[in-house]
Formats: sequence, structure tokens, C-alpha cells
Amino acid sequence: MANFLNNFAQIMYVFDLLPAQVLAATGNGTGVSIVPSATNWLSARLHVAAVTGLTTYDVKLQASSAIGGTYTDIPGAVFPTVTAANNNKMIDFQMPPIVLPTDLPFLFVRAVSTLVGTSVNVHCEVFGTIKSSGTVGYVGQPLPIN
Repeated sequence: MANFLNNFAQIMYVFDLLPAQVLAATGNGTGVSIVPSATNWLSARLHVAAVTGLTTYDVKLQASSAIGGTYTDIPGAVFPTVTAANNNKMIDFQMPPIVLPTDLPFLFVRAVSTLVGTSVNVHCEVFGTIKSSGTVGYVGQPLPIN
């Protein structure tokens, strides 16, 4: 009999926005495709471990229709400001809708970090539901969940 964690692993997909690393400067993460997800409603987790000379650390998420394209802020996809080590923050957000029917859907997400201090040991990931057999998935503009 499967336990909850086994079931969770079978239905969730994890996208690493900021692999576990020490950051010493403000910057943009690399975009990751959320195509394996069956929804446009996602959750994100930010874990900050050790810090050195930290005043503040802010992270927001942005979306684009192409990995090297223009990224725009995702409404509501902003983590609370971190001011100390050993912090875990979670947010829920929805990918932005397309403006015109001819626009490409937003299929890539990246993290944008703003560091005031010397360094921060950080990991940021996004969670989405895995496409399953018979699921249309996130191919075009998905229907809003809310």
C-alpha cells in the first residue's frame, strides 16, 4: 500500500528555479519550462539556510513564452522579504493569462533575486501537478483554476 509521500511524488512535478547554492549578488535565475505541469496554478518554496552579512533578500517570479524571451512579473508571485537564516517561505500563484489570442502562452518561469548583504545559501523550487493519461495539460492557454 502506498503512503502519502509516494502518492505525492506520483502527482507532483518539481521545477528547480534556483538549485541549492550560495549567492553573492543580485541576479536572474535561468528560466525553466513548466510544460510537464498540467495546470497554470503553481506553488513555490524558497529555503534560505546560512547567510553572511544579510540585511535583506527578496525573490520574485517572472514568466515568459520563450526561455530567452522577455520576462514579466507574475502577479502575486513574490516571497516575503527574508532577513535571517533558516527561513522557509511558500507562495501560491497563477501563471498570467495571454493578452491577445495570437500571443504565445507563458511556459517558462524564472526567479529574480535581490540581495542586500554579502551572501545567502538559497534554494527555490516550483511545484505543479504532473500531466497524466487523458490530461490535456498546459499546451495552450489553460483554463484558470480559481
